[in-house]
Amino acid sequence: MVALRELTITDTPLIVAALNDEDVIHHLSSKIPQPYREEDALWWINQGSKDKAISKAITFKGEFCGVIGVYLQSFDYQHSAELGYWITKNLWGKGIASKATMLFTQLLFSSTHITRIYNPVNADNIASIGVMKNAGFKLEGILNQSAYKYGKYNDEHLYALLKRRT
Repeated sequence: MVALRELTITDTPLIVAALNDEDVIHHLSSKIPQPYREEDALWWINQGSKDKAISKAITFKGEFCGVIGVYLQSFDYQHSAELGYWITKNLWGKGIASKATMLFTQLLFSSTHITRIYNPVNADNIASIGVMKNAGFKLEGILNQSAYKYGKYNDEHLYALLKRRT
């Protein structure tokens, strides 16, 4: 069973372990400090995850296994939010990210002013492309050479989900 909850200080050691795993961080933003330390996790839990953001811990069968969140946009784009998530490597391939994304987008659409959630996914991140499709996101386009990481330019597939208008 996949569920979402608030992040807590007790998540710190698991966040540190996950964000020091090269496989977990391979497709994440290079703004994540490396090596990732306890003080980085504490700052993120207490401040970074709340600064123009909404974040939740992901649990599977009651145990912490990742994080999902959005960065809120402003001005003309204040109705939009950029999605990001990660799952601990030992639980990859179980549909947890897809289920967490569906739960999180439902929560955002029902409790915030957000009407558009988007995620630029690295073109070679096949697993996250699958998550986006499973969660009902639609491919809006390909952003050619939009990201630079590991010494090369990468294309990103821009996926988005719109709130249904009633």
